[in-house]
Amino acid sequence: MLLFSRFFNLEPEEVDQRQSKVGPPTASTTAFRKSLMVKHIVMFKLAERTPANLEKAVQALQSLEGKIEALRSLEIGIDFTQGERSYDIVLTTHFDDQEGFDTYGPHPNHIPVKETMRALCSSSVVVDYETS
Repeated sequence: MLLFSRFFNLEPEEVDQRQSKVGPPTASTTAFRKSLMVKHIVMFKLAERTPANLEKAVQALQSLEGKIEALRSLEIGIDFTQGERSYDIVLTTHFDDQEGFDTYGPHPNHIPVKETMRALCSSSVVVDYETS
C-alpha cells in the first residue's frame, strides 16, 4: 500500500485538526496515524572488486547485526551478474518506525561501518521508504 501524505501535505496533525471539528477520530483516521515500518536500502560499488574487499565489506555490514537496538533485520546481498550498471553489494535494513531509523545513522556501532564502507567503495546509492 502506498501512502502519499507527504506529497500532498496531509500530515497526521492536519488530519487530526480536521477530525476534531467533525467529531472523534474514526477507524480510518486512526489507521492513518499508525506508525509505518521504514526500509533503508543501500547499494555499494567497490572501488576495487576483489574477494578480500568483498569479504571486508560484508563483515563490516554483518557486524551491525544485534548491535543496534532499533535495527530489526538486516540482509546483505552480493551481485552475481557484475553487469555494467551493477553495484557490488546491497544492504537492506528494517526499522519499526522513523524514530528508530533516526537513531541508526549516528549510532556509535554504525559509524565505524560507514567509515569502512566509504574507504572500500567508489560510490553508493540509497533509498529510504515507509511501508506497512
